[in-house]
Amino acid sequence: MLLILDLDDTIFATQSMSPEIFAPVFQLLKDYFERTKSQEVATAVLEDLWRMPFDSIVKKYSVPAKLQEQVLENLEMLEYDLKIQTFSDYPALVNIPVPKILVTTGFTNLQEAKIEALNIRSHFEEIHIDDPFRKERKHKRGIFQDLISARKLNVESLWVIGDNPNSEIIAAKELGINTIQRLQSKNQNASPLADYSIHSFLELPDILEA
Repeated sequence: MLLILDLDDTIFATQSMSPEIFAPVFQLLKDYFERTKSQEVATAVLEDLWRMPFDSIVKKYSVPAKLQEQVLENLEMLEYDLKIQTFSDYPALVNIPVPKILVTTGFTNLQEAKIEALNIRSHFEEIHIDDPFRKERKHKRGIFQDLISARKLNVESLWVIGDNPNSEIIAAKELGINTIQRLQSKNQNASPLADYSIHSFLELPDILEA
């Protein structure tokens, strides 16, 4: 058995990061969308940035290439002094005696900073960052495929655990991998793409042992 974990909103809450860290990037996007669209669209973009990968923002709001470059340049200049913690139930995941791999989407420098701030690197046999600005990007589906091939894995022994049905969950289902969606609230509906849904890692042992 092998567990493949997402990071953002699966292991920690992305909105626990201070918005001030990303102020230059937020301002760039806010100014552009207020100027070309409306204040309402600009607000929607900034809200979506907390819960969607940047490449999804690019597609949803047709972010022009020049603005994408400016965002990347600003992100590369930022100094990440993150004061973040894992969800309180994270130790329950760590204590499951099964190999774990982390696959996360985002800018490499930022994702690395999150991993260091959370002090979770040693909990994973491998860490893969699906960077939307990397030219040779494989996306999560490609990373999952590479893991299956390199480790000669049977998909029936794999579990992908994440929050986003449009990212890791759908990528896993396309490959026949078992999926578990982490829900953020009791009122959130589970995706039909997920085989199981949980609100806490404390629920995992019963699912994995079934």
